[in-house]
Amino acid sequence: MVPAVKNTETTSGSVGAVRPDPGCVIVGVDGSRGSQVALEWAYHNASDLGPVVAVSCWHRPWWDVSSLVLGHDMPEATAALEQRARSEANDAIGRLPQPAAAAKVAPPSIVTRHGNAGDVLIDLSHEATLLVVGSRGRGRVAGSFLGSTSAYCAHHSAVPVAIVPNGVDVSEPISQIAVGVDGSENSLQALRWALRFAPSTSIIDVYFSWMTLPIASSLTAPELDRVREASEGFLDAVVDRIIAEEGCWERSIRRHLSVGEPSAVLTASGASMIVVGARSEGGFASIVVGSPANALVHTSEAVTVLVPPLEQPYVQETHHVG
Repeated sequence: MVPAVKNTETTSGSVGAVRPDPGCVIVGVDGSRGSQVALEWAYHNASDLGPVVAVSCWHRPWWDVSSLVLGHDMPEATAALEQRARSEANDAIGRLPQPAAAAKVAPPSIVTRHGNAGDVLIDLSHEATLLVVGSRGRGRVAGSFLGSTSAYCAHHSAVPVAIVPNGVDVSEPISQIAVGVDGSENSLQALRWALRFAPSTSIIDVYFSWMTLPIASSLTAPELDRVREASEGFLDAVVDRIIAEEGCWERSIRRHLSVGEPSAVLTASGASMIVVGARSEGGFASIVVGSPANALVHTSEAVTVLVPPLEQPYVQETHHVG
């Protein structure tokens, strides 16, 4: 097991008081099984993107009115809450499986912060390469990483967000990545991110949902053929453009035209990771906006990465072997 971190960074102040180093991977931990899996996944799969930082948040329960009754804060109670958050992060790190000796992966560091988990994670992730949250947290703040925090991060993060389901086997390599493209620049950024992140042995499946079932059923066979042919040409042009820009002709990339709702198509792909643009404007936009987004992160058994519109380089060319 990975030894617990001794020198931790903590603060009981407001958002902005303590900041991890730029270029790190931020992981939200709260003592739940979901956040433990998220930390393990980041440690095993995202360490090439930067040092992993476990962020544990704390705040007084809504029913604690002691400071109002007494007219002043209680330092002992505050210290106890902060210590609990620090202990949860240390315990989570202590449960991490020891990496192979050749991996030379440093143990995660810890930041504890006072405040709402979503606000804290978004604030600390501004200069990070990746934000990682569990999808089914049921720890100290019940449901925080599913009902509120994961959704909040997915909609507000300026960096890619990886949402890790409870059932993910972190020891399994990322062998297949499904990417949804719709022609929007954000969806192409998602494809670029996937190409740069993917292990050299991974298969990358690119999906273009060219038609929904109701529309398809209303067209004649010749009309369907014409639309399919045009869609196939569009998909080839888009993928070839990104491959040329990234210089990765040697990668194993498969192209798929799909009929149906994009979230269902990607969920059914069988991939170990799904990557989509967080604010796409075409067919895959509905994955992130509204209920289809919740359906994807709730029902997918794969890690889902939402890539926001990015102006700066967002991931190193890792091409790690996994």
